[in-house]
Amino acid sequence: MRWLYSHRKQLTIAFIIVITLVLIPKIRNLSVEDLIHYTPSSPFLAALALIGLYCLRSVIMAIPNILVCVAIGIIFPPVWGIIISIVGIFCETTISYYLGKKLGAEEVTKMLQKNKKANKFFTSNQDNTTTTCFIARITPLPIGLTSMFFGGTKMPWNKYIIASILGLSPKMIPYVLAGTSIENPLSARFLLPFVISFSITLVAFIIYQKVTKSKSDSDHES
Repeated sequence: MRWLYSHRKQLTIAFIIVITLVLIPKIRNLSVEDLIHYTPSSPFLAALALIGLYCLRSVIMAIPNILVCVAIGIIFPPVWGIIISIVGIFCETTISYYLGKKLGAEEVTKMLQKNKKANKFFTSNQDNTTTTCFIARITPLPIGLTSMFFGGTKMPWNKYIIASILGLSPKMIPYVLAGTSIENPLSARFLLPFVISFSITLVAFIIYQKVTKSKSDSDHES
């Protein structure tokens, strides 16, 4: 037991690598149709399976969020689809947060350096405040790596999870709603959610650029 505890970081990393190597070949070409095909017919079991897929995303970051959200929108009515997606995001970000906390800031930083976008963002925003977390969520950064950063830097979980859900919901809900009208992909009802999601991302990017520029100007003045 003492050996396991002293090597917990290495074991966590090994676990992530093994799961990734085993499952990535199977999900590389996963489509919405495949996801729906393998989802149980029982609504309750289907909800559990899709929430489980969100949990898996905390380790296998190659599973696209849009894929899961659209599938949920196809299978469930809008209100239930949104609720299931929020529960899934809650589980995914919580698991990634505690993985980051277990690995520690040093290991998470090494992982961040391999992702250009995430590394650039967190190099400019090294604090783990609620505002930084919210901005990170509404910008197109990897959900898993971002969660691990805030876990590794020991941001209070209650503040972290609120900022995460508030920041991710505006991007996630439009895809769920798009799934409800996928039978008519040229309709305004299908296309509008994507326009909303793109607009949110664009506004977030502009805010991020202004915040980064303001910080840079302040650093030069000091």
